[in-house]
Amino acid sequence: MSDREESREELLVELERLREIERRFQRMGEMISDYAYSFAMEEDLSMQGEWLSESFTRVFGYTLDEVKQLGGWQVLIHPDDRETAAEHVRRVLANKSDVCEMRMVTRDGEPRWLRSYAIPIFDESLGRVVRIWGVSQDIDEVVKKQAELKQSQKFLESVLSSIQDGISVLDRNMNILHVNEVMRRWYRDTLPLEGKKCYQAYHGRNQPCSPCPSRRCLQTGKTERDIVPGLPGSEAEWLELFSYPHRDENGRIDMVVEFVRDITRQRSLERQLVEAQKMEAIGRLAGGVAHDFNNLLSVIIGRCDMLLDKLPQGGQERAEVKEILAAGQRAETLTRQLLAFSRRQVLEPAVLDINQVVEELQKLLQRLIGEDIELTFIPAPGLGRTYLDRGQFEQVLMNLVVNSRDAMPRGGKLTIETENVELDQEYAARHNEVEPGSYVMLSVSDDGTGMDEKTRERIFEPFFTTKEMGRGTGLGLSTVYGIVKQSGGHIWVYSEPGRGTTFKIYFKRTDRPVPIPARTVPRASRGSGQDILVVEDNRAVREFLEKALSSLGYRPLAAPNGERARELAAAHSGDIALLITDVVLTGMDGRQLAEKLQAERPGLKVLYISGYTTNAIVQHGVLEEGLNFLAKPFTLDALAAKIGQIMKD
Repeated sequence: MSDREESREELLVELERLREIERRFQRMGEMISDYAYSFAMEEDLSMQGEWLSESFTRVFGYTLDEVKQLGGWQVLIHPDDRETAAEHVRRVLANKSDVCEMRMVTRDGEPRWLRSYAIPIFDESLGRVVRIWGVSQDIDEVVKKQAELKQSQKFLESVLSSIQDGISVLDRNMNILHVNEVMRRWYRDTLPLEGKKCYQAYHGRNQPCSPCPSRRCLQTGKTERDIVPGLPGSEAEWLELFSYPHRDENGRIDMVVEFVRDITRQRSLERQLVEAQKMEAIGRLAGGVAHDFNNLLSVIIGRCDMLLDKLPQGGQERAEVKEILAAGQRAETLTRQLLAFSRRQVLEPAVLDINQVVEELQKLLQRLIGEDIELTFIPAPGLGRTYLDRGQFEQVLMNLVVNSRDAMPRGGKLTIETENVELDQEYAARHNEVEPGSYVMLSVSDDGTGMDEKTRERIFEPFFTTKEMGRGTGLGLSTVYGIVKQSGGHIWVYSEPGRGTTFKIYFKRTDRPVPIPARTVPRASRGSGQDILVVEDNRAVREFLEKALSSLGYRPLAAPNGERARELAAAHSGDIALLITDVVLTGMDGRQLAEKLQAERPGLKVLYISGYTTNAIVQHGVLEEGLNFLAKPFTLDALAAKIGQIMKD
């Protein structure tokens, strides 16, 4: 046998072997649910389909002949995946097995995802790939499930990102598995969070926290709650943490889901509420004490005035009475401070230009602080006007200036500034009592000793002071606080030890026109026997008023309450020139009494007296327009002047 014949025989044997292998491949392909195929590669690299499994025909609806009629297998590939498939073929033609994922389109036009595993059959004699055998696995359901899962994950991420509370997922070893964007924002300085221990990332600790609601949750299998501090310096200072157990398919707790809420503002509001309630309680006590004390002072000061009118000039007795009067007047100042703090004084507001008031007080303020402190006033141009009691505003300013002076024992710099400001919704959200709107701001700043946080929290409490015994009453700043609040304003303090202090006060701006200054009323002359009805439930004050009115030339009719006053008025046949009544009376109050008597005696004039405000004649501490009022305690001169003014009107 020649060499050629021998080679031909070997080739035929090899070809038969390959055909047998291909037949076995085809039989195996018919036995599996995946799609098997075989392509012959021509010299021009075109592919001729030789065989397709029945499963392919059953699913895609095409026989091998139909595929050939359509122009080849490439036509069935989804247009978006044809380049991917072509690259797959090129790799196989390079004599490499390859895997490719692509979509093929059924006869009904439905694209289905396939994962194709292709094996090259290389002919050594020809030096090229002559066949491609392959199996395509239908992964359409898997791909769709993966797409649904991705969509669900995307939706879940979107939901988690929209929640304004923090969410953190921990494993049993307290490792962070997942967080939402809120947690990343809160703890941006410790990113990335995933993979770290929760107590390291969230609390800056090397050991687990105690107590820890998440550890309790792992132990008890129940939802646990606690309030924990945030990382120092983080946006969230205080957190409310709920820990929920997550169980696997076997019911074992495999994770803890932490739901974290920032309660920093809530805690701040709670502290503000507690402070407000405490200040209100102290204010009620202080106001009640001041009211009772004012009744006593009315008698002391009034009787001293009356005695001074009777005592000769230069006598020892007169000097002693003056000392008593001076002590009473100092006590009056103290009670006025208590009333200011408790917001129970009567305010008589007017339209004010704060710049003008401060400028007029500058010389007085400089004398108050001394020459070793530099006083600077920076007025805002075009400053808006406010509606305030000028006397009370001056008291606020002087108290703040004196407070700054005491904080600079070695001298320093004191700066007073004014400014028009707009407090918006965001500012109001951070400061619970503030209403958004237009304000006039007054700031008083010094470069003195400053205050620590504990001191700042107590500076507006009455009788609290950091000064040594005998210096100050501890009522200066509490008086400021009371006046500002009663005037509808807001006050904030900014201070650090060694870095000075700044008080900022905000008063509502007003569009009211500036009133024409009223003509000064001279001291009244003595009465000429006019009848005045006096209603006062405090016996000592009532007796003082009777004597005082008699000494001024009037005829008093005195009653301890409203019912007795009406009886006296009904039995009195002559005119009653004036009703002087305390605001607070047993039974009907002074306002109700005045209305009943004015209905019976049209034109009756009324003077209200009181030691503190009530809703009978004021609204939020502001005197109703057109009403006459005299605050207790008052001097004989003040009483005479007020009566003279009313009689003249």
